[in-house]
Amino acid sequence: MTRKTAAATSIKDDVVFYGKLSVEVLLYDLYQKDGFSVHQTDGQLPEVLIATLKTYVECNGKSAKTADKLYIHRNTLQYRFANIQHITGRDPRNVRDLFYLHATYVLFTSFKEQEDLIK
Repeated sequence: MTRKTAAATSIKDDVVFYGKLSVEVLLYDLYQKDGFSVHQTDGQLPEVLIATLKTYVECNGKSAKTADKLYIHRNTLQYRFANIQHITGRDPRNVRDLFYLHATYVLFTSFKEQEDLIK
């Protein structure tokens, strides 16, 4: 399962440990069983906001580190978070909302587009 999930999320490592992808493995398992439904909102997030969310997750929810990695001012980051909340109705600064946004990203981007590779 971990190997298939790594392929679906475009991880290119030769050795993949479950601990590194445990959330993604859970989401993939739920995706395969159709027992978990994450609905996208009517509004699509622009690429810059998707990249912002992805970087925020990679930086473990640390705003200062995220702003530094994106080479933007922290106020710009807060403005982007406000835009994400306006479009999706979910605030990425809230842990539950961030999990929902991350799950949506993983399910609808990684797994859906890579489905042919994992079969």
